[in-house]
Amino acid sequence: MKITLDSFLLLTFLWLTAACQPKQKVDYIIHNVRLFDGVEVREEVSVVVDDGKIVDITSEIGRYIAEEVIEAGGYTIIPPLIDAHVHISSLAQLHASLREGVFAVVDLHSPPGVANKLKASRDSFLHASLLSSGPALTVAGGHGTQFGAPIPTVTKEREPRTFVADRVKEGADLLKIIREPMLPTLDYETIGALIKASHQFDKLAVGHISTAGDATKISELGIDVVSHIWLDRKMTDEELSLLQEKKPFVIPTLLVTRELLQFREKQGGANHYLPFQDIRQEVNRLHKAGITLLAGTDAPNLGLKFGESLITEMKLLVSVGLSETEALKTATVKPIQAFGLDQNLLPRRGHSANFILVEGNPTVDITSLQKIKEVWVMGKRTKK
Repeated sequence: MKITLDSFLLLTFLWLTAACQPKQKVDYIIHNVRLFDGVEVREEVSVVVDDGKIVDITSEIGRYIAEEVIEAGGYTIIPPLIDAHVHISSLAQLHASLREGVFAVVDLHSPPGVANKLKASRDSFLHASLLSSGPALTVAGGHGTQFGAPIPTVTKEREPRTFVADRVKEGADLLKIIREPMLPTLDYETIGALIKASHQFDKLAVGHISTAGDATKISELGIDVVSHIWLDRKMTDEELSLLQEKKPFVIPTLLVTRELLQFREKQGGANHYLPFQDIRQEVNRLHKAGITLLAGTDAPNLGLKFGESLITEMKLLVSVGLSETEALKTATVKPIQAFGLDQNLLPRRGHSANFILVEGNPTVDITSLQKIKEVWVMGKRTKK
C-alpha cells in the first residue's frame, strides 16, 4: 500500500498527539479478566476502577496509570449474588452473606420489627442489603406461627387491605402470603384480596405454596412470585399453560426441598411427596416453558448456610437443565428485574464497583463459584 506524504504527516501528528495526552490516574486495573455483566460474557478485558466506580471496561489500558494492576488471567468478574428467599434474624447473617458474595437478600418472613432494626444498623461495606416482607400474612395456627415469635394474623373481622396497610406502615418492601393446606390457611378469596391490596400499595406479592393446585390458583389470582416448588404431584399441562400465561416468577428452593425430603424420609413420612427426581423434572418443565426462575435458599431452615447454600442452589438448577449462564442469571440480573433492585449492582461502565472475582469460569462451570478470590464492595476489596 502506498502512503502519501500527507498521509504520513497526518499519522505522525495523530501519534504524537496521543503520546502527549496526559494519562489518567486510577486506583485499580483488573487486567485480562473475563467479565459476565449479567447479560453477556466478554473475554480478556480490563476493568478500570477509580473512586469506587467502574470508569472503563476496555482492551486498551495505555491511557491509564493505576495505583495497582491486578493480573487476572483465568479469573472471571461476575455481578453480586442475590438470594431471593431467606429468613433473617441477625446482622451476623447479613455479614456472612456478603462475605460469600451475596450482596442482597430477600427476607420472606421475620418477627415484627426485626427487619427494620437490622436495616437501621446495617453497615453497607460489611453487610448484605435487606429487602423484607416482615411477618408473613397468615392465619392463627397457620404456617409461620409455629416458630415461637408472636406475629399478627389475618382475621375475618378486618378487611384484607388493612393487614397489607399495616405491613406497609411497618416498612415492608413486599408482601408474603401463605397458602399451606397442611395447617390452617388463608382461603382463596382472602388471598385474592391481599394480592389486590398489595398491588394498590405498589408492592409485590409473594406466595408460599406446597401444592401444584395452589401454585396454579394463586397465579390465576395475580401473584407476582411463587415461592417453593410443589411437592404433591406433577402439574398438568393445562396448569403449566396458565403459569405461562400469568408469568409469575418462581423460586424453586430446590436445596431446602431436597433436605426436607431427606428429613421426612428418616421419619418415615415421605411417601406422600413426589420423589426428588420428579421435583427436579417439574423445575425443568418450568424452565422449558419460559417461566423465570429465581435462586433462593430458605436459609437458615434445615441448617442451610447463608451465601454458601446459594451456590449449591445454582448447582442444582444446572442439574435440572439450566445452562451455567442461565443459572447465574437466576441469582443476579433476574432478581434485580423481579424485585426492582438497583441496576448499579451490575458490573458495567459508570456503575459502582460491586462485583465478585472468581477463579475459573462459572459461565461454563458453575462449581467455580466455590473459588471466590475477592469480593468488591463499592470499590473496596475483601479477600476470601
